[in-house]
Amino acid sequence: MKRILLIVLLVLGSYEGFSNSLVSLWAGAGLATRYNYDYGLSFGLDYTHALFYRVGIGLSAFAQQYNLYYDKDNANVVAGSMRNQSTYVFACPKLEYHLGKKGNIHFYLTGGAGFKMNATDTLRKWSKAAYSATPGYDSMIDRSASMNSLVYRLGFGFTEYFPTRGHLSFTLGQDFGFLPGLISTSDDPSNASLHNNVNQFYKPTYITFRLGICYNHSK
Repeated sequence: MKRILLIVLLVLGSYEGFSNSLVSLWAGAGLATRYNYDYGLSFGLDYTHALFYRVGIGLSAFAQQYNLYYDKDNANVVAGSMRNQSTYVFACPKLEYHLGKKGNIHFYLTGGAGFKMNATDTLRKWSKAAYSATPGYDSMIDRSASMNSLVYRLGFGFTEYFPTRGHLSFTLGQDFGFLPGLISTSDDPSNASLHNNVNQFYKPTYITFRLGICYNHSK
């Protein structure tokens, strides 16, 4: 028992030099792994407090833009496409583990809820058949009302800290974000191709690169 207590004291004692709390402000841009139209901007504020050696907990509050386009059937005579541009604000508890000799590389896990700030969701349908029993058409349907107001997000990533003089550090990070559910209930059962890809389109995975500045408060 004495040996166990001695090991615990040594581990806690070795914590000196690691931060007690960190406050970071960052901005970034990312791409969807599928159906990406353009980069999605994001920015946020993170707070992390150290629990014990190399482990910390905190909260990440941030806005994430989704910028998606389904165009696999654009060459077809009768087909459709989907376009989504939306922004959600997330609040995610965070668990961190500090890597490296000086603990300057942080691996983290996050999970939380997001609320819709704005959204544009459109479905385009067309028929360009030259010889058809029905006349051709090309229509744009606004499906923004189908966007979910509340979504959930899971994520993980790495943040590297580059200390400067004093309590400030510059940060460079890479984040991977996943949505367990759909951001919209929009669908078109009459179009098999669109219908079969709705779940993938409205459940995007984003890879985001972040730059920021951090205030390091330590004893």
